[in-house]
Amino acid sequence: MLWDLEYGEHRKFFEKIQIKGRRTPLDFYVEPDVFTQWLLEAFVFLSPSRVTGFEIGYIPVTEMTSYAGKFPMLLVEHEFCMIIRAIDVVYVNFSKEAGPAKEDEVTE
Repeated sequence: MLWDLEYGEHRKFFEKIQIKGRRTPLDFYVEPDVFTQWLLEAFVFLSPSRVTGFEIGYIPVTEMTSYAGKFPMLLVEHEFCMIIRAIDVVYVNFSKEAGPAKEDEVTE
């Protein structure tokens, strides 16, 4: 996940460089397995429900449990919530360290 946060938006650029035989961060990227992909899809689905205000907030547990009750689960609810929260902590910390986006960096 950190790889995608750091370099994901530059993937096409890195692919062009790799074609020329040069090393890029893509050399260190590992495709997620099916289970990890399932968790990341759940995280992406839940992200818009996070608390917002003066700074980015966490995904509410009530949203996680609601998701767990409506979609097929590969884990028990408690484990699902713990893992999504761990991913969320990484995301929120990264977002806070990165700071607010500059106006010219915002894409529509």
